[in-house]
Amino acid sequence: MKHGFSLIELLVVVAIIGALAGAGIVGYQAYIAGVNTDVAVTNGEQLNRAMATDIFAINNNVNSRSDLFANTTLTTNSTCRLYADEMVKQARRTFAKQGVTGIDIAIYGPNVQTIYSNQKPVRDQIVISCNNALALPQADDFVIRTCVCDSPDDGESCSWTAACPQPW
Repeated sequence: MKHGFSLIELLVVVAIIGALAGAGIVGYQAYIAGVNTDVAVTNGEQLNRAMATDIFAINNNVNSRSDLFANTTLTTNSTCRLYADEMVKQARRTFAKQGVTGIDIAIYGPNVQTIYSNQKPVRDQIVISCNNALALPQADDFVIRTCVCDSPDDGESCSWTAACPQPW
């Protein structure tokens, strides 16, 4: 009568467990990457909502400001570039994560070329740019875009679209 398992049976079980663990790790890493991108997109949307509130307040001479931009000196005479720069500063301050440098959280779009030699932002970085850097908040061409780069780690450029064009 046989008692216990043979060496071959144990090796087969260990191989199966190893294959399942390997597949699980790959799936988990993809899940974490997706969550990080979703967080960056949500942070960008929060910046947009706060800036829209403040632009409305500034254009209508209301003293109240959003929590993100409460201590700024933006006025109706501030250009889109100044608004975008302030959004970058506030994003870095508000969304700072341990181990992530400020520049990796948000960047002004046209600066991407000068800061990164390969002209590709960091994965999950918020890229903020203006249609017209000199536009004033009351002008029709005052448009600030916040885009999140979701794929530069794989050697490809960001997924620039009509709604989120390449800022340089």
